[in-house]
Amino acid sequence: MMKKYIYLTFATALLFAAGCGKGEFFPGPTLNIGDSPVITSPAAASAIVLLEAQAADTFSVNWTPAQFGFSAAATYTVEIDRLGNDFASPVSLGSSTGLGLKTTVAKLNTALFTTLSLPGEAASDIEMRLVVKI
Repeated sequence: MMKKYIYLTFATALLFAAGCGKGEFFPGPTLNIGDSPVITSPAAASAIVLLEAQAADTFSVNWTPAQFGFSAAATYTVEIDRLGNDFASPVSLGSSTGLGLKTTVAKLNTALFTTLSLPGEAASDIEMRLVVKI
């Protein structure tokens, strides 16, 4: 009877050992950096005149989608900063999960003149970028 238990134990251990092979490895999604999003509106090097009478008007920023190599819910944030500041202290105009952001001229005006301390009644150069998070 003892021999049966020894053989049964040995056979069970052999089955467990045979079942513990390498198996298949299924990695998660792979990030392939494809095309970066490009701001399509306002156009690069365009001049925008901010008038007090247009404070309630819509200011729109549009862009092309980012390509990651897989479907992903991306959140785009539009940031502005002084030209040449290398976005050391960017100001966010807002975020969107779509391909555009609508804000007001008043909010842009506040970001430029209050937050970035740009002079009023004078032309100023700024940079705009998109920050994408998935």
